[in-house]
Amino acid sequence: MRHLIRKILTEQNSDREINYLLNYLEKSGPKYTEKLESLGYNENEIKKILSIFLSDKFKDIKPPYFSALTNKGLTRKEIKLTLDSIFNFNTDYENQRVYNEDYNAVYREGYNGYWEKFEYDEDGNQIYSINSNGYWTKSKYNKYGISFWEDSSGDRTKFIYDKNGVLIDTIDTKLKD
Repeated sequence: MRHLIRKILTEQNSDREINYLLNYLEKSGPKYTEKLESLGYNENEIKKILSIFLSDKFKDIKPPYFSALTNKGLTRKEIKLTLDSIFNFNTDYENQRVYNEDYNAVYREGYNGYWEKFEYDEDGNQIYSINSNGYWTKSKYNKYGISFWEDSSGDRTKFIYDKNGVLIDTIDTKLKD
């Protein structure tokens, strides 16, 4: 981690400044954003530094994310940067839900440790979900809409459309145990 942060900052800062910053990050706890701002780092530099630092610090974090992150004493900004690192894209969050750049919910958390994760295709169709109980669903889509759906209990549904895209039949099957 120290090596990656050093690489980002080397062009603009002396070794003394970089070592001071790295030592501060390692010792300071959740107040690093204010210190980085006071040292004159711009928002993009802070985001790069913190995303590396937080991804390393919380690389082993598992759902339920909000419970885990709020128990660490992180600020809203630090939680967002950590979620960005977890999901590998720019996230937004509110009310125990994480959203992708298309504002599709990719994660939500309920009470007592319950959580759900969601994945989407390039058209914004939900193609996968899994929850804290291990139940999952998968879907496939074609130009008319959903074409196939299955879940972890073995249920499967195939959707049949006519040439005009009108749903004409569904075929339900259950995988044998």
